[in-house]
Amino acid sequence: MTSEGGTTMTERVVLITGAAGQVGRILLDRPARPGWRYVLLDLVAPEGVDGRDDVTVVLGSVTDEDVVRRAMQGVTDVVHLGALSVEDEWDRILEVNIDGTRIVLDA
Repeated sequence: MTSEGGTTMTERVVLITGAAGQVGRILLDRPARPGWRYVLLDLVAPEGVDGRDDVTVVLGSVTDEDVVRRAMQGVTDVVHLGALSVEDEWDRILEVNIDGTRIVLDA
């Protein structure tokens, strides 16, 4: 049986936003799980994923609706970690942390 996104019902496709960050790297520092694939969305490619068949890297920002929609194709689960983790100007926090979260939720 196939879901709307084209994945089999037993397959899990997990989008991890902010995958190059500390928590994202911890999540990826595990042995591959049968039936699980990961789509990693970040501004830079996460280290240590080259050559992994279970990983697709999408370079871009959670603030870019087209990039997020493309990354969400076939995704069954989302771990949203993409955000500014340090103090910044309010407009930048609004754009990335609040609007970026809305874009991920809407996709």
